[in-house]
This record gives sequence, C-alpha cells and structure tokens, in this order.
Amino acid sequence: MPDLASGILGTVRYQFLGIHERIQGYAKMIAKHALLDAGARCLMRIPGVGQISASSTVATNGDSKQFRTSCDLATWLGLTLSRPQFQ
Repeated sequence: MPDLASGILGTVRYQFLGIHERIQGYAKMIAKHALLDAGARCLMRIPGVGQISASSTVATNGDSKQFRTSCDLATWLGLTLSRPQFQ
C-alpha cells in the first residue's frame, strides 16, 4: 500500500476511534439519565422501549400531561393513525 494511502487510512481510523469513544460516552450518559428519570423508567417498562428511546421521548415530550390518553401519545409518536382511513 502506498505511504500516502496508508497515512490517510491511519488518520481516518484514528478519527473513527475517537468518534466511537464519544458515542460510547454519550450512550453511558443517556443510560444514567434513563435510570435516574422517573418518566424514562416508566417508559422503559414498555416492551421494546430502551434507554435511548425513553430518554429521547422524555426530553422531546416534556410534560406528558398534555396527552389525555395513551392513544394520543401514540399518535404524537406516529405509531397510530390519527383518523380512521378505512371506511
């Protein structure tokens, strides 16, 4: 392999490892937040909802009292249709 290509690949590898380490650090911070936040812990009891999903929902949603029902929350998340489309 030419020296130039080897040097470029080494630089890219070094950058990738740095990004990977930062991502792992952020994931640990999110996991810690999810365990400390009551709303996130409640959401994580739902099958398939992990630390990242629960934390991002709590961070984005803020006050869950804005939803009258769980169906309203599901609609806000885009998980259900807001109106019947089949007649």
